[in-house]
Amino acid sequence: KQWYQRRVAVGTFFFFGGEMLYILDQRLQAQKISSEKCAKVINDIIRTMIASSFVDELFKHQVIYSRRAMRAVFDRLAHSSIMRLNSNSMDKLFDLMTMAVKYQVSLCQRPQEILFATFNHLDSLIKYSTNDPELNARTVSLFKQFVGQYAQLTPGQFQLLRATLLSYFQDQHVRVSIFLKDGLQNDKGRFVLPLVGTVPLGVEVPGAIRVHREPASTMNFKCLGTY
Repeated sequence: KQWYQRRVAVGTFFFFGGEMLYILDQRLQAQKISSEKCAKVINDIIRTMIASSFVDELFKHQVIYSRRAMRAVFDRLAHSSIMRLNSNSMDKLFDLMTMAVKYQVSLCQRPQEILFATFNHLDSLIKYSTNDPELNARTVSLFKQFVGQYAQLTPGQFQLLRATLLSYFQDQHVRVSIFLKDGLQNDKGRFVLPLVGTVPLGVEVPGAIRVHREPASTMNFKCLGTY
């Protein structure tokens, strides 16, 4: 249980953290903020996010943060820079972060893809900090620490992580304009997931349910998607 709690907490935090940095970077650029100020805001947040005392505590045995606690943590992180957000702006930012992370988790076709998605967010920390060699070295070190914690998990352990994350986001249905515009959400805030494409390596096309207890049997059904 301890390995499980720690890895869910760490993975979720950096999922949210990478998403927040991406959103803030886009907003600062849209507001025509100078590149120097953008870099300072982003790097100040990363510096706080990966502070040794915080990361050491995060990698200890912890349960996943509640939504309220997660909101409080990222409120503090967002204001660790020169940037200031009012309560309404912070609420909108956190809602967008939540739904963006939920969508990415929902798109993972197999449990191990949770790891690759989290790598993408950690890569963003490395990319954003390239103009600060000391900070960049610390983000690379964090990436290696994360790989050491996660890379050896079994498929069953990844499945447990994925199921926990999906459960964490289950009741979150905030409508986001960009998702609605692109047809990725319906008017109730639920995501519209694709029912076509290639199944992951080693996975069969949906259409059969196998019962392995004696007597073994197979029940076929019509798949609504095209795979």
